[in-house]
Amino acid sequence: MALKILKNVNVKDVISPELDEDIDHKNVDDYILKSRRIRSAPSFYGGSTAVGTSINNDNSSNILTFSQDSQDSQDHVNKFLLQQWNLHKGWKVNGNTFIHGEEILTENGSIISQEVKQYAQIYTNIPNNPFEILKNESVSAQNLEEIDICLHIRLLNIEYKNFEISDEFSRAIQEMLKNRDEKSIRKALQKIFEKYGDYIPTKVVIGGALRIKSAYPKDRMLFMQDLEILKANLYWVNDQIFSGISNIFEKIPFDNIFTIEDMDNNQRITSGHELIDWMEEFYEHKKGYIIAFKESIPVYTLLKNEIQQEIIKVCGRLQNINIEHMIVPYITNSPIPENLNFWTKNTPLIYLCHWISNLYLHYGLIIQQNNIRHGLEVAIDFLEIPEICLLDKSYMYLRQPLNKKEAFIQANRIKIENINVAEIPFLTASLTNSDHPIFDGQQKSNEVHCFITSEKIKLTFSMNKLKPSKKFLNAVDEALNSNYPFRNLKNVFDKFGYFCPCSIILGRTFSKIYESDNDGPFENDEYIFSTDEVEPEMIEGKLETWNKIAKKLDTSFFLDFNGDIVRSNEIYSRLKNLEEKQHWKTVTQDLIPLYKILPKDKQNKIESIVSDSYHIVMTGITKITQKNQTYVNIQFENPLQDNNYEMFGCLIINDKNVSDVMIRFSLANQYGCRAIIHKLDNKSIPINAQVFWIVLTKGHGYFSQHSRDIKIAYGKKILSSQLPIDVEIPSPTWLGLWLNSCYFFDFFQSEISCLLYFAVYN
Repeated sequence: MALKILKNVNVKDVISPELDEDIDHKNVDDYILKSRRIRSAPSFYGGSTAVGTSINNDNSSNILTFSQDSQDSQDHVNKFLLQQWNLHKGWKVNGNTFIHGEEILTENGSIISQEVKQYAQIYTNIPNNPFEILKNESVSAQNLEEIDICLHIRLLNIEYKNFEISDEFSRAIQEMLKNRDEKSIRKALQKIFEKYGDYIPTKVVIGGALRIKSAYPKDRMLFMQDLEILKANLYWVNDQIFSGISNIFEKIPFDNIFTIEDMDNNQRITSGHELIDWMEEFYEHKKGYIIAFKESIPVYTLLKNEIQQEIIKVCGRLQNINIEHMIVPYITNSPIPENLNFWTKNTPLIYLCHWISNLYLHYGLIIQQNNIRHGLEVAIDFLEIPEICLLDKSYMYLRQPLNKKEAFIQANRIKIENINVAEIPFLTASLTNSDHPIFDGQQKSNEVHCFITSEKIKLTFSMNKLKPSKKFLNAVDEALNSNYPFRNLKNVFDKFGYFCPCSIILGRTFSKIYESDNDGPFENDEYIFSTDEVEPEMIEGKLETWNKIAKKLDTSFFLDFNGDIVRSNEIYSRLKNLEEKQHWKTVTQDLIPLYKILPKDKQNKIESIVSDSYHIVMTGITKITQKNQTYVNIQFENPLQDNNYEMFGCLIINDKNVSDVMIRFSLANQYGCRAIIHKLDNKSIPINAQVFWIVLTKGHGYFSQHSRDIKIAYGKKILSSQLPIDVEIPSPTWLGLWLNSCYFFDFFQSEISCLLYFAVYN
């Protein structure tokens, strides 16, 4: 442990060989040139000595290429960088890192730089104590200690040369040595070096570094799962910066898994979005500080020889130590870094963003006549990373579905268990063909399905961790706030989809479907196998057997996920070659209704609109234009969907309901109706009277948003011809006590006398 050695023993001379600059960064120049997000950022240095800088008002720095060769310009740059990186100050060991002390060197030295082009690197604290290794790998010790991981973005290798010790520091040492008491000298020396520092870094690495720690102790299995999530997050961020692939999970906080802090200022990074911003600042060379020490020398070795001898005389001969590797703060073992992409490459989770984007798993699904397709816009945002379960299951089956619904579900590789598809809002209205197979669980299917499948991974999303995308939510809100919500909501779901996946199995599937004319019983067959154990002859032999069982079945070719033809003799090799995880396709999806990811209040409104219950869809007031007028014609401001509606009304005089006048309605159509006024012979109706009317019908057409929240109970009672009329009106359970409720009645005479009623509860 280098820092521990430096802390315990003053080093006379530390000379550390440079790490190989070519570690895992082959073709990195091409890689960086392909960046979509990184602009052509100016580098810290244009050459080895001629450098320049611009200093922003916010004290941040962006080091620019500077071509002037004047000594004044170079001196200005050197002074700025010395102050920026504290290279002219002494450094002292503090725990597992360095902290700088006071100024020891003058600002007249020269800085030599070498730009580093390489990927982000990972340092991991792996214990080198054999007892710690044995403890961590034992069965009895399943609790892991807190682990340190460091992410480094290396930008520059810096060497500081031709420096001189400052007069102030020299005078402080000389004044101290004038004391005759060796004990006092030793004590004074300690204070001076505690103030100024013990070491001068002469070769350092400039860049950015993050310290990553496990958030809390946990058992090994949970810890390893969280480590996989951490690797995936780091990979997604780096991939988004360089390749432009969107990080779908960038806003999901991950500080409950690991704590991530900037080593320079302890800035906490809590999400992928913040991590992208942090990394881009360094990749664009807007920031930079010392992240590693390649070579450090003891401060006392810079003093004149006679002063060194005096210090040795007082403190005793100091041990010479050679540290053979670079010192990385917080990393206590030999710091051999891993390329970030190499460190994460065996984590299946890193392909999650790729799968979601390329397989459109964040889109809804639309039911068509013979298949399903994805919606036109992103419908789903994710609030957490899904649960991952690795699979290794392969099978092939020959099967005749029981009915057309089962045939449609199997052919499209979906599962809709425990869902009554007829109750999915707007789905029936969207499917113009009422005989769609997804509704037909009775009629026999003549299809025969032949599938060969290999399942590799299962992704499971918690339903409460799926939320509607901003576009989807805004479209739903706009439709709900319109006066034709049914029609407009149907258009929204026609665009975004009616279902969404909550569980997806990925792998590879080859399929063959044909229509059978065999009316006799069909014997289904299934064969489960392991791709590591099965031989190609076994698969081909099974297919030959099925050719004999099923008439018209040609197993010489199949269709893959994209609809491309695959010969049967190619299937085995394709099943074996599934290590390239980015090529995995959807095998099957468990679906839920898309509207179920909406907020609960919006779900309730949608269910109310699509229900067959009657609502108050329109209200109005029509004025009486003549004294004792017996009828008025009512014209609706907006036409209704059809003529199937009921109307109730009353006469209003001076803002009061007239109880001894009855209003009946006739000649009803979707554009209006006639209100007939029934009154006693001696009752006078003034010109300023008004007919207040209410339209009740299903909310499938015009449905005023102003009356949508009013709850009503509506019903019809058949009347007998006997008097007196005795009618009991039931109270709906949802009203509880009918406080402040209001009844409306209407009689009409036809072949059967009826009483229409509804009650309003506000």
